[in-house]
Amino acid sequence: TVTAATNTKVYDGTTTAAALPTITAVTQLATGDTAVFAETYANKDAGTLKTLTPTATISDGNSGLNYAVTLAPNTTGVISQKVVNVVAQRVFDTTMTFDVVAVTPHAPIAASITGTVPGETLTLASGSGTVPSASAGNYTLTIGSLMLGPGTGLASNYTLLGGVHTGTIAPAG
Repeated sequence: TVTAATNTKVYDGTTTAAALPTITAVTQLATGDTAVFAETYANKDAGTLKTLTPTATISDGNSGLNYAVTLAPNTTGVISQKVVNVVAQRVFDTTMTFDVVAVTPHAPIAASITGTVPGETLTLASGSGTVPSASAGNYTLTIGSLMLGPGTGLASNYTLLGGVHTGTIAPAG
């Protein structure tokens, strides 16, 4: 019997699980036969109570048919959201606010999200953040109500909490 083990990981865009399944009632393998055990998540997305499915690959010259293997999944897997960072820019407008959409008296910010899984992008969907000064310069951006939006990746697989966020105010020209 090969039972999937509890596994926890940060979202990485794959179904790969680092834990190895638990093996019970193992029959001694015949000389020259080998077995490789692994487990995977049912899907790659962040969440709790995720199903983990074990696998057993047996090399015995008979496609593994010389051994009876029971595979037992479990639902204790966790994939936590990956922390990403906001890099936002806007032109000086006498305020400390960075809004995603245009709000009088200032224009929307230009922003990029860094730290995503390779090949995935995100956007800022809504909200606003602040910096500690209205003067031109580079500052730590407090995320406030900023919300992630989808790009080529799902926003629900990521979080802004715990990230390093930067807000740059360029001189008015």
